[in-house]
Amino acid sequence: MAFSADEIIVGLKDGADSTSALGAFSPSNIRHINANTVVVKLSNLSYVTLTDTLEEFNKSEHVRYAEKNYVVSSTLSASGIGAQSVPNDPGVQWHLNQTNDADIDAYEAWPVISSAGNLKIAILDTGVRRSHQDILPNFNTNIQYDFAYGDGIADDVDGHGTHVAGIAAAQGDNGFGGTGVAQDAEIIAGKVLDNNGNGVISDIVAGMNWAISEGAKVLNLSIGSTSTNAPRQQSIADALMNARDAKVIVVFAAGNLGINNDQTDYYPADFSTEFDNVITVASSTESDLLAGSSNYGFNSVNVAAPGTNIYSTYNIADNSYALDSGTSMAAPIVAGMAALIEAHFVENNPAKTIQRIENSVDYKSAFEATVSSKGRVNLRRSLSLFSLKPTSAGTTGTRWGSSTIQWIDDTNAPWFWSFRIGEWFYTSSTDLEDIWLYSNTNETWYYTRSSYFPGAFKDGSVWVNLENEF
Repeated sequence: MAFSADEIIVGLKDGADSTSALGAFSPSNIRHINANTVVVKLSNLSYVTLTDTLEEFNKSEHVRYAEKNYVVSSTLSASGIGAQSVPNDPGVQWHLNQTNDADIDAYEAWPVISSAGNLKIAILDTGVRRSHQDILPNFNTNIQYDFAYGDGIADDVDGHGTHVAGIAAAQGDNGFGGTGVAQDAEIIAGKVLDNNGNGVISDIVAGMNWAISEGAKVLNLSIGSTSTNAPRQQSIADALMNARDAKVIVVFAAGNLGINNDQTDYYPADFSTEFDNVITVASSTESDLLAGSSNYGFNSVNVAAPGTNIYSTYNIADNSYALDSGTSMAAPIVAGMAALIEAHFVENNPAKTIQRIENSVDYKSAFEATVSSKGRVNLRRSLSLFSLKPTSAGTTGTRWGSSTIQWIDDTNAPWFWSFRIGEWFYTSSTDLEDIWLYSNTNETWYYTRSSYFPGAFKDGSVWVNLENEF
């Protein structure tokens, strides 16, 4: 895996004497990411090799870790550029609505909520063309920074970041171009990748911490290593802990090497196994299959989302658009979903928001062994279902009225079937049945059915639509 030949990242212990730890290096060779994390430039290197340098730092009583400043890249596929609420934007965006229903059911979801208001989504990427006609209405020009080149304007020369930003939060229903998943979320941009789509870990960590400090509630990082041997970076883990403490959701692309991330480490995507505020996204096709280039992993990749031939904003001109493919495109779909969920439920709980996304997927056999949720994301269901225990009291053997609670199968998989209240969302289902619910704890609800498949369902998969509270 590529790394900077003359820089390392050093994490200092709390209260450490930085002079003692870094005294061999002049202040001009030290760049702070935050109080306890620094980038050390090794132009005055006194050791023979970079490995020796890292070993010496890691022996210090003042140092928590020292690691290489690895290079990552945008997770673009090798194929390259190329009651409903229906927006009037002319762009064909199959991931939002499609006849064979491999989409995220955005048109069906937007009557519930289509705008995330001023909730901030940070696009940490190659920058964003802020003057684009579909970006400008949602772009906060006062909150941007170029970490790759060290200036205050996060211009996008590469195009990747502009495309990603439009997928998450392009202005909707304005008569031109396309529509973002969260049509009115506030976009802030940190340019952490250079004009060729590559960047070092220190800039990515700095961008993450900056976005958190600027109040972003969702971070989208469509990045990853181009190597099949990507090590875990403690500096990113520290930034993710910072995000978790600030109640920030972090969305990572799974990568485009077609590999199993459970078997071959792929970072930062694999941090989903450590942090409950992180969700990692694979790419699905128009046929609801795993994209051939998409990484996967039943333990390390959480959900699939559309990621092939995705139409969105591009950087060539203020009215330019392009088709692009990759997990880079799938991740911002989930970032936009997370913003809408956070805005709709107003709970500011990343773990619960991610739980909503994972447990409301459309089950598909193609994802049964490739992502932990076993399905492709569905915005309508994530906004309409609730995974906490119902708000009405119920005990074993107490039947709630059939006019209030009904059973609906819309996923074709028993262990993902859902409870809904009333007929607020479904008006023409062919599979409605009365349900009995009971609880033997304060948090976990179980269920039985009066007909087939009794007891064949996973614990904890009770969902309730709170649009009609009882």
